[in-house]
Amino acid sequence: MSYRTAFVTGASSGIGRELARRLARHGTWVGIAARRSDELERLEREIAQAGGRARIYPLDVADVEATQRTMSRADTEMNGVELVIANAGVSNHRWAGVLTYGDCADIIAVNVQGAVATLTALLPTMVERKRGHLVGISSLAQYRGLPSGAAYSASKAFLS
Repeated sequence: MSYRTAFVTGASSGIGRELARRLARHGTWVGIAARRSDELERLEREIAQAGGRARIYPLDVADVEATQRTMSRADTEMNGVELVIANAGVSNHRWAGVLTYGDCADIIAVNVQGAVATLTALLPTMVERKRGHLVGISSLAQYRGLPSGAAYSASKAFLS
């Protein structure tokens, strides 16, 4: 299936960056979101040089209200987002025996709350339009907790 428009969080590096590039290469107009504006600008230039289209949305998905506003704005500016990819994610390495709430807070804010805010922001309009797909990037860590990644593994199990 081809998409006219897509919105990718965590697009400043890794999987998100490559997904945005590949979508653009196949003719999709891509909304790219992440905290690092400089990396988004670099990606936007790469996509344009390759003949694609991208629109930058600086965003920290841990801010749920900002995420919902940004998604709504992107939907309007891009004349309907057809594919949403919740890819933004963070991790840390803490042995579960010394884990504190502070060790988990950012992971829960980004990987759980941010992902849910991203995936639900346009759901009603997609249902109304009878078009659209939602993708949440998870991890094999969801199936078996990592020794130093309890919060990360739990957040990916939640998303799945």
